[in-house]
Amino acid sequence: MNEEEKIVKKEISENEAEGQKRQKMDPKTKRNTIIIGIIGGLILVGTIATALIGHFANQMRHTANTTPILNWNQQKPGTYDENRVFLTNKDVFSIIKNDDTYAVNGVNLTEDAIYLVMPASFQEEGGPIHSFNVVPDGSKNIITSLANHLKGVYFPTLYSSLGSYSFSDMPSLEEVAFGSGDGTQKLGEGVLSDNPSLKKVTFSKNLLSIGKEAFKNDLGLNEISLLDTKLNILGEGAFRNCVSLSKVHLPSTINRLPADLFNGCSLLANVYYHSTMAAFQNLPKEESWNANSAISSIICTDGTISL
Repeated sequence: MNEEEKIVKKEISENEAEGQKRQKMDPKTKRNTIIIGIIGGLILVGTIATALIGHFANQMRHTANTTPILNWNQQKPGTYDENRVFLTNKDVFSIIKNDDTYAVNGVNLTEDAIYLVMPASFQEEGGPIHSFNVVPDGSKNIITSLANHLKGVYFPTLYSSLGSYSFSDMPSLEEVAFGSGDGTQKLGEGVLSDNPSLKKVTFSKNLLSIGKEAFKNDLGLNEISLLDTKLNILGEGAFRNCVSLSKVHLPSTINRLPADLFNGCSLLANVYYHSTMAAFQNLPKEESWNANSAISSIICTDGTISL
């Protein structure tokens, strides 16, 4: 018998011996051995499954669609889709000239346009580049089609004037941001009124005046901060019926509190006035400036005034 045959014969003999040993096991030992084998198998399966789940979870994390956060001050004008991907600026803006002033007097949207970045300048064919910063006062929304879809409007540069109701009555609008520059800004009557989903407004540092009922019936608006503005004039009923409004910061530059300023603001308990108690007490106020609101305290830089 050669050496290879001896090794094979030895392995067979050992396997037979092992089988006989298992046959001779008492039932209890045999059962325990089987249980241990099963547990070991389950542990092995669990280990493999955990590794596979971890692998695919990592794959999903790397491939999942995410909505990018964009700096609108650096985005080109035009329309953007739900994922903030640029769509077009062709035939979006209607522009008029009045003497030497250029203005946007119309916006045309497509159905997939969800965000809008307003232009800072335009160039006539073969001509010079013109800058403009005015939305004319037309007492109506300048968005001529599909305004109901729009969620955000952004002004990368300063617009010195926004006409009455120019961005009003848009049920899906959630955010508006105004840019800054040289000069001042005036927001017209009802300019952003009746936008029930509006939650966030970033004001221009150049803001000088807010028109009558500018934010009336903006039911989702919960905070207003006017601290970093030049605000001087607040129009009557500017925040009328902003029922979710719970925090307001007013700058020391305002010249008066007009009638019905916070009428219907049922959650607004405190107003933050960024000057002294004496300055607030001397500030001209219409008797109904806080009518039908929950305002009970004016928090000033040197103390609190209870109403």
